[in-house]
Amino acid sequence: MSEGNYVLIVEDDDDSRVLFSTILTRNHYAVMVAETADKARKILATHPKKIGAILLDLMLPGGEDGLSLARSLRKQDNWREVPIIAVTARLFDAEQGNVFEAGCNAHLAKPIVARDLLDILSLYMGSEKSLSRA
Repeated sequence: MSEGNYVLIVEDDDDSRVLFSTILTRNHYAVMVAETADKARKILATHPKKIGAILLDLMLPGGEDGLSLARSLRKQDNWREVPIIAVTARLFDAEQGNVFEAGCNAHLAKPIVARDLLDILSLYMGSEKSLSRA
């Protein structure tokens, strides 16, 4: 597996994790999953060269939400340029600015549309990151 081919899914909801993983793997993306910000940090520390994008739920258990994680990652050299796509069940107009201020590149509202997710990943990862070209 070459560098940067994985999408890290950071999502606490089991059904959403399965849905996102299924959409991505059926479309030739490799995935890693984490249920909390803490578990995401462990994966990022263990596999720093493999992660090409992060699909990040904003509401996470365990004391650190998705926006806090995004802000923290943007302060680290390894993660400044890695695309972060925020995913949330609800987002008010005033909060959407916070998503981008935190360092997210894009936002998807739940329930997501598979084509929208794939289009955003293709835009930010490029077709060369898709495993279908590997």
